[in-house]
Amino acid sequence: MSFILLDKPKNLTSFQACSIVKRDLCFKKAGHSGTLDPLATGLLPIFFDKSTKFIQFLMNKDKTYEAEFLFGYSSDTLDITGNLTKFTDEKVPDKQEIQDILEEIKNLKELLVPSFSAKKVFGTPMYRLARRGINFRRVKQSIEIFEIELLDFSYPKFKVLLRSSKGTYVRSVGEELSSRLKVSLVLNNLRRKKIG
Repeated sequence: MSFILLDKPKNLTSFQACSIVKRDLCFKKAGHSGTLDPLATGLLPIFFDKSTKFIQFLMNKDKTYEAEFLFGYSSDTLDITGNLTKFTDEKVPDKQEIQDILEEIKNLKELLVPSFSAKKVFGTPMYRLARRGINFRRVKQSIEIFEIELLDFSYPKFKVLLRSSKGTYVRSVGEELSSRLKVSLVLNNLRRKKIG
């Protein structure tokens, strides 16, 4: 079996990272399991040639992330890479408030998919529609959160450990946190630690 567990760097799409590794290691074919946004770093399994058939066995596994959120901003992409709006007069939530909301979120069974995502609406990826300024109804995705824990809180940032099912957009978790805390926040950094 030919595969590599890549620590994907920031500012590369999963496709770009996969293509670079395929070229540098001189394989004819390559495929990855579990797409990471350009903002995200961390575990990206890449399989080569005949081994690409093993990707299917990782597709439905749960994923573990370390996510850092930043208070005081909103964004059309729900993360730091989008068009940002800054807010300076909002309340500052305390650690206990954040922990209480995380406990509530653990029970969620679905979340709205971000407008800027590869999820398709009418056969077209949502991010393409969003970039064209086309209005569309965001779809909901069934999810399961197995574990969510506050790792660190130093205003205006806090860090969360999240273990969740396939299809859980961490940006959407942040959007739900923002709504329930009644403050603005965006995803600032994301690192995938485990798959399965």
